[in-house]
Amino acid sequence: AEWVSQIGADLEASEYFVTWVERTYLPEMVAGYQAPNRANNLRAYFTEGGAVVIPRLLQDGEPLPWRLELGLMGVNGRLVDTPLGAITPSVKENRVEYAHGGLSEWFLNDAEGLHQGFTLSAEPAGGTSLQLALKAKTDLQPEWSAGQPVVTFRNAGGAGQLIMGLDIVFYR
Repeated sequence: AEWVSQIGADLEASEYFVTWVERTYLPEMVAGYQAPNRANNLRAYFTEGGAVVIPRLLQDGEPLPWRLELGLMGVNGRLVDTPLGAITPSVKENRVEYAHGGLSEWFLNDAEGLHQGFTLSAEPAGGTSLQLALKAKTDLQPEWSAGQPVVTFRNAGGAGQLIMGLDIVFYR
């Protein structure tokens, strides 16, 4: 009975794995890495510049009702017009990683949602200050929650489509 339970847990976890697909819902991307998220009705595609998040279920030919592009645009005041470098992501199970020198940008897909995070390989040069410029480009309307690092993205009718929270975690 224990092994049956383990198989069920493994199958449930694999639902969030990143896979290569030969056809996407994005007009500018024929094939690429994607990760469905059934629990949150999301699908993320991973491009050379970051993640593109759309609704998980669409009919063929149906226009995208919304999209959200996430990516790293700069570090310590050095901004770029496009996401920081065209980098092919590395993929392992439900995690996608972009190597930006000593900074790693990563996305983790699980039942809680799509998480974006950053890992430094060493302390920032010159001390403890690090500034990251992030892209969150969308056709949805952002609404900040008072006193909380949370943004709700709403469609034109005012309905919430996505909730994005910011967690800052320091590792030593």
